[in-house]
Amino acid sequence: MKKLIDKSDAKAVVYEYDGYADGVPVCDVAYCPNCDYKFEEGLEPWGHNYCPECGQRIIWEQEE
Repeated sequence: MKKLIDKSDAKAVVYEYDGYADGVPVCDVAYCPNCDYKFEEGLEPWGHNYCPECGQRIIWEQEE
């Protein structure tokens, strides 16, 4: 039996950090926490509220 997943509950994207600039981590890639869809900064759908692959609701805020 498949478990039903509520994709309307927002989940934070998983950021991939690939270096530092002026002592601040640089992140230009993020992944959907549900299906691992890869978002790339500067390309659609970066910043969208839903994953285009699975429909998971997305939170884009990074922890300071």
